[in-house]
Amino acid sequence: MNEAAALVSKLGIEVGSFKVAANLPSFHWWTLLAQIFTDVEQAAAAEDRLAVFVWDEVTLYLYDLVRKGAHDEAGLLLDRLRTVRQTCPHIRMVFAGSIGLDEVLRELKKQGYGNDPVNDMKSCPLPPLDEADAQVLALRLLRSFESDGANAEALARHLARIAEGHPFLLHHLAVELRQRSFRTAFEADRILTALIEGPEDALELSHYHDRLSRYLGPRTSAAEDLLDQLALQPRASLTELVAATGLVRADAQSLLRLLERDYYVEQSPDGDRPWCIKTAVLRRWWRHERGL
Repeated sequence: MNEAAALVSKLGIEVGSFKVAANLPSFHWWTLLAQIFTDVEQAAAAEDRLAVFVWDEVTLYLYDLVRKGAHDEAGLLLDRLRTVRQTCPHIRMVFAGSIGLDEVLRELKKQGYGNDPVNDMKSCPLPPLDEADAQVLALRLLRSFESDGANAEALARHLARIAEGHPFLLHHLAVELRQRSFRTAFEADRILTALIEGPEDALELSHYHDRLSRYLGPRTSAAEDLLDQLALQPRASLTELVAATGLVRADAQSLLRLLERDYYVEQSPDGDRPWCIKTAVLRRWWRHERGL
């Protein structure tokens, strides 16, 4: 990447000490990044290969820009990355993050941003592990410290079930079990209860409640009412939720769709009572947090 290296020198950036010239204008770093993309495209094209950029928490970074008032910078970054994807056929991008890009775009559009910078990308939510894969992961974690092979297999099946296939939760359960004298299903259940109800909030479940007000604004209370009702019963129909909350049917439907898109709730394709909170862990935490 000789061109990029030359550009680093031209911009006054000392690579060894990571110092950037103080008089660089705003967003000047894009000049360097664009050259890097050009160099990568040329190298990938020469070998007829794809170069994939995987950016973790890019959505959270963009949301922080928006929250700090840097709407123009966030929109410009998204626009320019889209230009790279259009002009560099050997470059692909994966955006990953703990908040949805839809949430970022909603905030940008409130400020007048009118583009659709990711309509060339496919939205792909990552589901939990299926039962078999969750058991494999749980068993590997347990075998790192559990000497009783038969017990480890039975316990792995239990952990996979109560963790609902979420690797993050499986790791938490395994770490806690490692420190216990009794490694049983009963002890695993006690650990899960502590993770859900404990003051440390090790699973960061409070994020589900805190973020509602940020992206729903005045509709937050209505969304909380819907989640309260779904926390109190395994499943409910739209008609039942409207009756319990007093919401207008169209408003309730709209909020449920938003909550579905952000992984709070899900809808079964059949049955008379299709709506439910997406995971048992979230449902338990919501009941505890709201004192239901």
